[in-house]
Amino acid sequence: KLGTCRVVKSFAAIYRAIVPPSQLEQGIHYHIFKGAKPPCRERYPGGGMLVVQISSQVADEIWERMLFACVGATLDTDGFQGVEGFMSGGNNFAIRCWFKKHTNIKELRREINEVVIIPVGEKPIITQIRW
Repeated sequence: KLGTCRVVKSFAAIYRAIVPPSQLEQGIHYHIFKGAKPPCRERYPGGGMLVVQISSQVADEIWERMLFACVGATLDTDGFQGVEGFMSGGNNFAIRCWFKKHTNIKELRREINEVVIIPVGEKPIITQIRW
C-alpha cells in the first residue's frame, strides 16, 4: 500500500512515487479504489468490470489520465469503484474499471473516451465482465 488520499493534491505525491506502466514488470498490479477495500463479487454481487486493453506505447499517458479522472471524480459513473492497471502480456497494458452495479457499456465507453481521451489511431480493446 502506497498511501491513502482524499484530494487530487495529496494523490499527486503518491503518483510521483510510482513506476510508470511502460516500465512495470509482469505480475505487478496497481490499484486505486474508493474506500478501504477493493471491490469483489462477494461485496457487490450485481457489479462487474470493464477491461480496457491498450498498447504499452500509450499506457503511461492513458493510465495517468484515468487515475486523475478517478481521484478528481471526473469519471464518476454511477457505481464506479476504482481501477486496476497491469501489463497484460505481449505489448499491452490492461485497465480494469470496477463497478458495484451493472453499468450501461455504451455510456461507459463514451465517458472513458471523453474523459481519458484515447489517442487518435489507438484502438483499445474493451470488454465487459459481469458477475
